[in-house]
Amino acid sequence: MGKKNNKNGKKTVSTTNDDFVEDRAPSQDRPSSDNQRDNSVRDLDNEKAKAEKLGLCTKILEEKVKKIETELKTAKYELERKETIEKEKNKKRASTATNDDVGVER
Repeated sequence: MGKKNNKNGKKTVSTTNDDFVEDRAPSQDRPSSDNQRDNSVRDLDNEKAKAEKLGLCTKILEEKVKKIETELKTAKYELERKETIEKEKNKKRASTATNDDVGVER
């Protein structure tokens, strides 16, 4: 490192790239195994993120399916109840009609 004067006349310390030691070489200078490892880690992270997103989507869909199944069961129960009530009304009508018919024949 050498000292030199700047525009204002103050002394500054100049540094060269050789003074700094990089922890890692740039990606193009690294061995391909490091690049492959980095790519594999990135791919795994992407797959993990996709799986988590799919898991959340699956949970949401399962909740929607449960809600729809509940609504379907409720609608089915109400329909059966209405059909039963209608059958009972028809039986009463039929029984009163036959009683009236029998009464008329006498």
